[in-house]
Amino acid sequence: MTLLKSLDEFVFGPVPTVAASQPFALEPDRRTVLIVDDDAALLDSVQMLLHDAGFNVLKCDRGVKGLEVLDYIPRDVRVILLDYQMPELDGEKTLQLLRRINPRVKIVALTGVRPDELPAGYRNGVAKLIQKPFKSADLIATLEALCAE
Repeated sequence: MTLLKSLDEFVFGPVPTVAASQPFALEPDRRTVLIVDDDAALLDSVQMLLHDAGFNVLKCDRGVKGLEVLDYIPRDVRVILLDYQMPELDGEKTLQLLRRINPRVKIVALTGVRPDELPAGYRNGVAKLIQKPFKSADLIATLEALCAE
């Protein structure tokens, strides 16, 4: 048992065992969105918003974790919401590595950085760029449109 798993069980109680074929217990009739952002408050609020709008939502607070999730279930994730400014692995490098895992996944940039300050590789590598703060309805409309493609 790892220290992290032990800590999770201490704080949250026993962790249920999930079958390998469905590691995240995704609801099959929902589209799956992966959020990669280091802002915990944003992760939680967007997760609730999107779940209420009918999406499965997976969230990661670092680029490396997002890569691990996509590598584990590359076909299940329809859209990735990706922050640009993150510790360890920034949005541009994370984007490049996500594309290696699944070149067809749709990626939406969520950023507080002005578009003209973002590297061209990042701007051109995403399906849509959404500035923080954003309107909930705009985010949901963007995801609905991308999932319909």
